[in-house]
Amino acid sequence: MRVQRDGRVYLDVAWDDIGLVVEIDGGHHGLALNPVDDALRQNEFVLSDSRVLRIPVIGLRLNAAAFMDQVVRGHHLLSGQAA
Repeated sequence: MRVQRDGRVYLDVAWDDIGLVVEIDGGHHGLALNPVDDALRQNEFVLSDSRVLRIPVIGLRLNAAAFMDQVVRGHHLLSGQAA
């Protein structure tokens, strides 16, 4: 979780030591200008050598195992552990 200067909270999970970020996108992420804010935030992480995994909340509810497998694989990949 990160808190911006304006008090907004974002990021669902971040492993700063290995550069992995997981963001779970609720329905509000598709509304109005939220996709623009999400893209700018994700781009900043990528430019700072982090990898961002995005998980739509509906995807998490419908196929949690597949998304969690990606999180585990990403963590192993970036931490140098065998999957």
